[in-house]
Amino acid sequence: MVNDLEALVIPLIVAIAFVALVVTILRSQNPQRRAAAKARERAAEEADPRIQKS
Repeated sequence: MVNDLEALVIPLIVAIAFVALVVTILRSQNPQRRAAAKARERAAEEADPRIQKS
């Protein structure tokens, strides 16, 4: 029985990692979050004196 549980540990870890990856991808594809991130990036670029404005 212990061998059966040991055989399931690696596939279980891989499955959990895969689910976490899918959730992360889906969250990053959220249009509102993406728009907010672009707005933050634009504001940071405008506030940065090192970036030349043309």
